[in-house]
Amino acid sequence: MIAIALLAALAESSAPDWGVLARNDLASRLRLRPEEVRMVESQSVTWPDGSLGLARLGEMATMALVPGASLVLEAKGRRFRYHAGGNAVKLAGPVALDRFSLLYLEPNESDPNGNGSLVRSSVLGYGAQTVLSGVTAFEPGPGPAVLAVRRTSRSGQQLWLWTPQGGQPRRLHAAFSYGPLAVDGKAGRWAAVFRATAGGAFRVAWGEVGGDRPRETDPPVGQPVDRLAFEAGVLAARTGTKWRSLGQAGWEPSADREAYDERGRWLLNRSFRLEARSMAASDGGRRTVVAKVHFSGMEASRAELPGLEFDRFEPLADGWVLVCGREGEASAAYLVHADLGWVIPSCKARGPIRAFDMPAATQGGLPARSLDSEGGERVQ
Repeated sequence: MIAIALLAALAESSAPDWGVLARNDLASRLRLRPEEVRMVESQSVTWPDGSLGLARLGEMATMALVPGASLVLEAKGRRFRYHAGGNAVKLAGPVALDRFSLLYLEPNESDPNGNGSLVRSSVLGYGAQTVLSGVTAFEPGPGPAVLAVRRTSRSGQQLWLWTPQGGQPRRLHAAFSYGPLAVDGKAGRWAAVFRATAGGAFRVAWGEVGGDRPRETDPPVGQPVDRLAFEAGVLAARTGTKWRSLGQAGWEPSADREAYDERGRWLLNRSFRLEARSMAASDGGRRTVVAKVHFSGMEASRAELPGLEFDRFEPLADGWVLVCGREGEASAAYLVHADLGWVIPSCKARGPIRAFDMPAATQGGLPARSLDSEGGERVQ
Protein backbone atom coordinates (compact mmCIF):
# COMPACT_ATOMS: atom_id res chain seq x y z
CA MET A 1 0.00 0.00 0.00
CA ILE A 2 2.83 2.38 0.83
CA ALA A 3 4.49 1.60 -2.52
CA ILE A 4 1.26 2.28 -4.40
CA ALA A 5 0.79 5.58 -2.55
CA LEU A 6 4.36 6.58 -3.34
CA LEU A 7 3.90 5.76 -7.03
CA ALA A 8 0.67 7.78 -7.14
CA ALA A 9 2.35 10.72 -5.44
CA LEU A 10 5.30 10.50 -7.82
CA ALA A 11 2.99 10.42 -10.84
CA GLU A 12 1.08 13.42 -9.53
CA SER A 13 4.25 15.38 -8.86
CA SER A 14 5.62 14.64 -12.35
CA ALA A 15 2.36 15.57 -14.13
CA PRO A 16 2.72 18.78 -16.12
CA ASP A 17 1.09 21.96 -14.89
CA TRP A 18 -0.93 22.87 -17.97
CA GLY A 19 -1.68 26.33 -16.66
CA VAL A 20 2.03 27.14 -16.35
CA LEU A 21 2.81 25.62 -19.76
CA ALA A 22 0.03 27.63 -21.43
CA ARG A 23 0.97 30.83 -19.65
CA ASN A 24 4.60 30.54 -20.70
CA ASP A 25 3.62 29.67 -24.27
CA LEU A 26 1.27 32.64 -24.62
CA ALA A 27 3.76 35.02 -23.01
CA SER A 28 6.41 33.90 -25.50
CA ARG A 29 4.05 34.32 -28.47
CA LEU A 30 2.94 37.81 -27.41
CA ARG A 31 6.40 38.90 -26.16
CA LEU A 32 5.14 39.45 -22.63
CA ARG A 33 6.41 38.48 -19.21
CA PRO A 34 4.71 35.32 -17.83
CA GLU A 35 3.34 37.34 -14.90
CA GLU A 36 1.41 39.49 -17.40
CA VAL A 37 -0.65 36.42 -18.33
CA ARG A 38 -3.20 34.79 -16.02
CA MET A 39 -5.47 31.78 -16.30
CA VAL A 40 -9.15 32.64 -15.87
CA GLU A 41 -10.85 29.34 -16.69
CA SER A 42 -10.11 25.61 -16.67
CA GLN A 43 -12.48 22.78 -17.56
CA SER A 44 -11.68 19.07 -17.65
CA VAL A 45 -12.08 17.55 -21.14
CA THR A 46 -11.40 14.19 -22.73
CA TRP A 47 -10.00 14.86 -26.19
CA PRO A 48 -10.88 12.39 -28.98
CA ASP A 49 -7.27 11.87 -30.09
CA GLY A 50 -3.69 13.00 -29.68
CA SER A 51 -4.27 16.24 -31.61
CA LEU A 52 -6.21 17.53 -28.56
CA GLY A 53 -9.08 18.47 -30.86
CA LEU A 54 -6.79 20.70 -32.95
CA ALA A 55 -5.68 18.63 -35.94
CA ARG A 56 -4.17 20.22 -39.02
CA LEU A 57 -4.78 18.96 -42.56
CA GLY A 58 -2.63 15.87 -43.16
CA GLU A 59 -1.39 15.74 -39.55
CA MET A 60 -1.09 12.31 -37.93
CA ALA A 61 -2.28 11.83 -34.35
CA THR A 62 -2.72 8.92 -31.95
CA MET A 63 -6.32 7.67 -31.93
CA ALA A 64 -6.55 7.04 -28.18
CA LEU A 65 -8.67 9.25 -25.91
CA VAL A 66 -6.58 11.87 -24.09
CA PRO A 67 -7.63 13.25 -20.68
CA GLY A 68 -7.00 16.98 -20.64
CA ALA A 69 -8.44 20.43 -20.15
CA SER A 70 -9.79 23.44 -21.99
CA LEU A 71 -8.11 26.58 -20.67
CA VAL A 72 -8.79 30.28 -21.06
CA LEU A 73 -5.94 32.72 -20.41
CA GLU A 74 -5.98 36.51 -20.33
CA ALA A 75 -3.31 39.02 -21.35
CA LYS A 76 -3.87 42.79 -21.41
CA GLY A 77 -7.62 42.28 -21.29
CA ARG A 78 -7.72 39.85 -24.24
CA ARG A 79 -8.59 36.20 -23.77
CA PHE A 80 -7.10 33.15 -25.48
CA ARG A 81 -8.26 29.54 -25.60
CA TYR A 82 -5.86 26.62 -25.07
CA HIS A 83 -6.29 22.84 -25.31
CA ALA A 84 -4.16 20.78 -22.91
CA GLY A 85 -3.45 17.09 -22.56
CA GLY A 86 -0.53 14.78 -21.82
CA ASN A 87 2.61 16.89 -21.82
CA ALA A 88 1.34 19.43 -24.34
CA VAL A 89 -0.70 22.60 -24.62
CA LYS A 90 -1.93 24.04 -27.94
CA LEU A 91 -3.22 27.52 -28.69
CA ALA A 92 -6.73 27.30 -30.20
CA GLY A 93 -7.02 31.05 -30.82
CA PRO A 94 -8.33 34.35 -29.40
CA VAL A 95 -11.69 33.90 -27.69
CA ALA A 96 -13.01 37.03 -29.43
CA LEU A 97 -12.60 35.22 -32.77
CA ASP A 98 -14.64 32.15 -31.84
CA ARG A 99 -17.37 33.35 -34.24
CA PHE A 100 -15.02 33.16 -37.25
CA SER A 101 -13.52 30.44 -39.39
CA LEU A 102 -11.42 30.48 -42.58
CA LEU A 103 -12.19 29.47 -46.16
CA TYR A 104 -9.56 28.67 -48.77
CA LEU A 105 -9.18 26.86 -52.09
CA GLU A 106 -7.11 23.73 -52.50
CA PRO A 107 -6.37 22.64 -56.11
CA ASN A 108 -7.65 19.34 -57.46
CA GLU A 109 -5.28 18.12 -60.17
CA SER A 110 -7.78 15.47 -61.29
CA ASP A 111 -10.51 17.99 -62.17
CA PRO A 112 -10.52 18.39 -65.99
CA ASN A 113 -11.66 22.02 -65.78
CA GLY A 114 -9.18 23.13 -63.12
CA ASN A 115 -11.70 23.40 -60.27
CA GLY A 116 -10.58 22.85 -56.70
CA SER A 117 -12.05 22.20 -53.28
CA LEU A 118 -13.30 24.85 -50.87
CA VAL A 119 -11.90 24.05 -47.43
CA ARG A 120 -13.02 25.42 -44.07
CA SER A 121 -10.91 25.54 -40.89
CA SER A 122 -10.57 27.38 -37.61
CA VAL A 123 -8.83 30.77 -37.62
CA LEU A 124 -5.56 28.97 -36.79
CA GLY A 125 -6.01 26.36 -39.52
CA TYR A 126 -7.27 23.50 -37.34
CA GLY A 127 -10.07 21.07 -38.21
CA ALA A 128 -9.82 21.61 -41.97
CA GLN A 129 -12.76 20.11 -43.87
CA THR A 130 -13.82 20.22 -47.52
CA VAL A 131 -17.24 21.87 -47.69
CA LEU A 132 -17.59 22.32 -51.48
CA SER A 133 -15.93 20.58 -54.41
CA GLY A 134 -15.77 21.82 -57.98
CA VAL A 135 -14.90 25.45 -57.15
CA THR A 136 -12.65 27.82 -59.11
CA ALA A 137 -13.39 31.08 -57.21
CA PHE A 138 -15.47 32.13 -54.22
CA GLU A 139 -16.68 35.11 -52.20
CA PRO A 140 -17.94 34.78 -48.59
CA GLY A 141 -20.50 37.11 -47.08
CA PRO A 142 -22.70 37.63 -44.03
CA GLY A 143 -25.57 35.28 -43.40
CA PRO A 144 -23.32 33.30 -43.53
CA ALA A 145 -23.24 32.57 -47.26
CA VAL A 146 -20.76 31.90 -50.06
CA LEU A 147 -20.91 32.60 -53.79
CA ALA A 148 -18.89 30.01 -55.68
CA VAL A 149 -17.86 29.87 -59.33
CA ARG A 150 -17.58 26.53 -61.10
CA ARG A 151 -15.76 26.24 -64.42
CA THR A 152 -17.74 23.82 -66.62
CA SER A 153 -15.64 24.07 -69.79
CA ARG A 154 -13.10 26.30 -71.52
CA SER A 155 -15.95 28.63 -72.49
CA GLY A 156 -18.36 28.41 -69.60
CA GLN A 157 -18.74 29.01 -65.88
CA GLN A 158 -21.61 28.80 -63.41
CA LEU A 159 -22.39 30.83 -60.30
CA TRP A 160 -23.65 28.98 -57.23
CA LEU A 161 -24.87 29.98 -53.77
CA TRP A 162 -24.00 27.92 -50.70
CA THR A 163 -25.32 28.52 -47.19
CA PRO A 164 -23.97 26.15 -44.50
CA GLN A 165 -27.41 25.59 -43.01
CA GLY A 166 -29.25 25.59 -46.34
CA GLY A 167 -28.35 22.13 -47.60
CA GLN A 168 -27.70 21.67 -51.31
CA PRO A 169 -26.01 24.58 -53.17
CA ARG A 170 -28.20 26.56 -55.59
CA ARG A 171 -27.26 27.45 -59.15
CA LEU A 172 -27.88 31.15 -59.79
CA HIS A 173 -26.40 32.13 -63.13
CA ALA A 174 -24.23 31.03 -66.07
CA ALA A 175 -21.76 33.02 -68.18
CA PHE A 176 -18.49 32.84 -70.07
CA SER A 177 -16.57 34.20 -67.06
CA TYR A 178 -17.00 36.05 -63.76
CA GLY A 179 -15.21 38.92 -62.03
CA PRO A 180 -15.91 40.42 -58.58
CA LEU A 181 -18.73 38.84 -56.56
CA ALA A 182 -20.85 39.91 -53.57
CA VAL A 183 -23.36 38.11 -51.37
CA ASP A 184 -25.47 39.08 -48.38
CA GLY A 185 -27.04 35.92 -46.99
CA LYS A 186 -28.96 37.83 -44.34
CA ALA A 187 -30.77 39.90 -46.96
CA GLY A 188 -30.83 37.03 -49.45
CA ARG A 189 -29.10 39.03 -52.19
CA TRP A 190 -26.19 38.39 -54.54
CA ALA A 191 -24.37 40.17 -57.36
CA ALA A 192 -21.65 39.40 -59.89
CA VAL A 193 -19.63 41.05 -62.65
CA PHE A 194 -19.73 38.75 -65.69
CA ARG A 195 -19.05 38.34 -69.38
CA ALA A 196 -21.73 36.53 -71.33
CA THR A 197 -19.39 35.61 -74.21
CA ALA A 198 -15.69 35.63 -74.98
CA GLY A 199 -14.66 39.20 -75.77
CA GLY A 200 -18.07 40.52 -74.72
CA ALA A 201 -18.67 43.55 -72.55
CA PHE A 202 -18.70 43.25 -68.78
CA ARG A 203 -22.11 43.47 -67.14
CA VAL A 204 -23.40 43.35 -63.57
CA ALA A 205 -26.05 40.82 -62.60
CA TRP A 206 -27.87 40.85 -59.28
CA GLY A 207 -30.85 39.15 -57.75
CA GLU A 208 -32.57 37.74 -54.71
CA VAL A 209 -32.27 34.15 -53.59
CA GLY A 210 -35.45 32.38 -54.56
CA GLY A 211 -36.56 35.42 -56.55
CA ASP A 212 -37.30 35.93 -60.22
CA ARG A 213 -34.74 35.93 -63.01
CA PRO A 214 -31.66 38.05 -62.14
CA ARG A 215 -31.53 41.64 -63.34
CA GLU A 216 -28.63 43.08 -65.30
CA THR A 217 -27.09 46.49 -65.89
CA ASP A 218 -23.93 48.08 -67.28
CA PRO A 219 -21.17 48.71 -64.73
CA PRO A 220 -20.27 52.27 -63.70
CA VAL A 221 -18.47 54.26 -66.39
CA GLY A 222 -14.71 54.58 -65.90
CA GLN A 223 -12.23 52.05 -64.59
CA PRO A 224 -13.19 48.36 -64.40
CA VAL A 225 -15.14 47.27 -61.33
CA ASP A 226 -12.72 45.65 -58.89
CA ARG A 227 -15.11 45.00 -56.01
CA LEU A 228 -18.83 44.61 -55.28
CA ALA A 229 -20.51 44.90 -51.88
CA PHE A 230 -23.90 45.31 -50.25
CA GLU A 231 -24.47 48.17 -47.82
CA ALA A 232 -27.82 48.07 -45.98
CA GLY A 233 -29.16 45.95 -48.82
CA VAL A 234 -27.99 48.37 -51.54
CA LEU A 235 -25.52 47.14 -54.16
CA ALA A 236 -22.29 49.15 -54.45
CA ALA A 237 -19.42 48.87 -56.93
CA ARG A 238 -15.84 50.11 -56.58
CA THR A 239 -13.81 51.40 -59.51
CA GLY A 240 -10.28 52.29 -58.45
CA THR A 241 -10.82 54.10 -55.15
CA LYS A 242 -14.38 55.36 -55.73
CA TRP A 243 -17.59 53.64 -54.69
CA ARG A 244 -20.92 54.03 -56.47
CA SER A 245 -24.29 52.72 -55.27
CA LEU A 246 -26.97 51.39 -57.58
CA GLY A 247 -30.12 53.51 -57.27
CA GLN A 248 -33.24 54.01 -59.32
CA ALA A 249 -31.39 56.49 -61.53
CA GLY A 250 -28.38 54.21 -61.98
CA TRP A 251 -24.95 54.33 -60.35
CA GLU A 252 -24.56 57.23 -57.91
CA PRO A 253 -21.45 58.37 -55.95
CA SER A 254 -21.20 56.84 -52.48
CA ALA A 255 -18.68 57.36 -49.70
CA ASP A 256 -20.25 54.91 -47.24
CA ARG A 257 -17.60 52.22 -47.72
CA GLU A 258 -14.47 54.31 -48.23
CA ALA A 259 -13.38 53.87 -44.60
CA TYR A 260 -12.13 50.37 -45.41
CA ASP A 261 -10.12 49.09 -48.36
CA GLU A 262 -9.05 45.44 -48.20
CA ARG A 263 -5.98 46.35 -50.27
CA GLY A 264 -4.35 47.89 -47.21
CA ARG A 265 -6.31 50.74 -45.61
CA TRP A 266 -8.74 50.76 -42.67
CA LEU A 267 -9.94 53.97 -41.02
CA LEU A 268 -9.94 53.27 -37.26
CA ASN A 269 -11.31 56.65 -36.18
CA ARG A 270 -11.09 60.31 -37.17
CA SER A 271 -7.40 60.46 -36.26
CA PHE A 272 -5.90 57.07 -37.15
CA ARG A 273 -5.98 54.48 -39.87
CA LEU A 274 -4.36 51.07 -40.18
CA GLU A 275 -2.26 50.40 -43.27
CA ALA A 276 -0.57 47.28 -44.61
CA ARG A 277 1.91 47.21 -47.47
CA SER A 278 4.74 45.13 -48.90
CA MET A 279 8.30 46.41 -48.83
CA ALA A 280 11.74 45.17 -49.79
CA ALA A 281 13.50 43.19 -47.07
CA SER A 282 17.20 43.48 -46.21
CA ASP A 283 17.81 39.95 -47.54
CA GLY A 284 16.46 40.90 -50.96
CA GLY A 285 13.07 39.29 -50.37
CA ARG A 286 9.77 40.87 -49.39
CA ARG A 287 8.11 41.72 -46.10
CA THR A 288 4.75 43.12 -45.05
CA VAL A 289 4.55 46.02 -42.62
CA VAL A 290 1.36 46.82 -40.69
CA ALA A 291 1.36 50.37 -39.33
CA LYS A 292 -0.94 52.72 -37.46
CA VAL A 293 -0.92 56.06 -39.30
CA HIS A 294 -1.96 59.43 -37.85
CA PHE A 295 -3.82 61.89 -40.11
CA SER A 296 -0.71 64.11 -39.96
CA GLY A 297 1.28 61.40 -41.73
CA MET A 298 3.24 60.17 -38.70
CA GLU A 299 3.10 56.41 -38.32
CA ALA A 300 4.04 53.70 -35.84
CA SER A 301 4.78 50.17 -36.98
CA ARG A 302 2.48 47.61 -35.37
CA ALA A 303 3.83 44.42 -36.91
CA GLU A 304 6.28 43.12 -39.49
CA LEU A 305 5.76 39.86 -41.38
CA PRO A 306 9.02 38.73 -43.01
CA GLY A 307 8.66 36.87 -46.29
CA LEU A 308 5.02 37.82 -46.84
CA GLU A 309 3.98 39.56 -50.08
CA PHE A 310 0.86 41.44 -48.98
CA ASP A 311 -2.43 40.84 -50.78
CA ARG A 312 -5.35 41.89 -48.54
CA PHE A 313 -6.51 42.26 -44.95
CA GLU A 314 -9.87 41.87 -43.22
CA PRO A 315 -10.92 43.39 -39.88
CA LEU A 316 -12.37 40.72 -37.60
CA ALA A 317 -13.22 41.60 -33.97
CA ASP A 318 -11.66 43.09 -30.81
CA GLY A 319 -8.88 44.79 -32.80
CA TRP A 320 -7.80 41.62 -34.67
CA VAL A 321 -7.09 41.80 -38.40
CA LEU A 322 -6.52 38.88 -40.78
CA VAL A 323 -3.52 39.78 -42.98
CA CYS A 324 -3.16 37.63 -46.11
CA GLY A 325 -0.55 37.31 -48.82
CA ARG A 326 1.91 35.00 -50.53
CA GLU A 327 4.98 33.26 -49.16
CA GLY A 328 6.68 31.73 -52.17
CA GLU A 329 4.16 29.45 -53.87
CA ALA A 330 1.80 29.29 -50.88
CA SER A 331 -0.89 31.58 -49.53
CA ALA A 332 -0.38 32.58 -45.90
CA ALA A 333 -2.49 34.39 -43.31
CA TYR A 334 -1.65 35.98 -39.95
CA LEU A 335 -3.71 37.40 -37.12
CA VAL A 336 -2.42 40.87 -36.22
CA HIS A 337 -3.75 43.00 -33.37
CA ALA A 338 -4.15 46.59 -34.57
CA ASP A 339 -3.46 48.19 -31.18
CA LEU A 340 -1.09 45.79 -29.43
CA GLY A 341 0.94 44.60 -32.42
CA TRP A 342 0.61 40.92 -31.57
CA VAL A 343 1.17 38.49 -34.44
CA ILE A 344 -0.17 34.92 -34.48
CA PRO A 345 0.43 32.70 -37.55
CA SER A 346 -2.99 31.70 -38.83
CA CYS A 347 -3.03 29.38 -41.82
CA LYS A 348 -1.18 28.32 -44.97
CA ALA A 349 -2.82 27.01 -48.12
CA ARG A 350 -2.26 26.75 -51.86
CA GLY A 351 -5.20 29.04 -52.72
CA PRO A 352 -6.62 32.37 -51.46
CA ILE A 353 -7.60 32.55 -47.77
CA ARG A 354 -10.67 34.46 -46.54
CA ALA A 355 -12.41 34.97 -43.20
CA PHE A 356 -15.89 33.48 -42.80
CA ASP A 357 -18.40 34.74 -40.24
CA MET A 358 -19.35 31.34 -38.83
CA PRO A 359 -17.94 29.63 -35.72
CA ALA A 360 -15.41 26.93 -36.42
CA ALA A 361 -16.88 24.82 -33.62
CA THR A 362 -19.77 23.86 -35.91
CA GLN A 363 -17.68 22.65 -38.82
CA GLY A 364 -17.76 19.00 -37.81
CA GLY A 365 -21.46 18.91 -38.69
CA LEU A 366 -21.13 20.25 -42.26
CA PRO A 367 -21.29 17.61 -45.01
CA ALA A 368 -19.18 18.11 -48.13
CA ARG A 369 -21.21 19.35 -51.11
CA SER A 370 -20.45 19.23 -54.82
CA LEU A 371 -21.16 21.93 -57.40
CA ASP A 372 -22.62 19.55 -59.98
CA SER A 373 -23.97 21.14 -63.16
CA GLU A 374 -26.66 18.46 -63.24
CA GLY A 375 -27.55 18.61 -59.58
CA GLY A 376 -28.47 21.09 -56.88
CA GLU A 377 -31.35 23.47 -56.77
CA ARG A 378 -31.46 25.83 -59.72
CA VAL A 379 -32.60 29.36 -58.99
CA GLN A 380 -32.44 30.91 -62.42
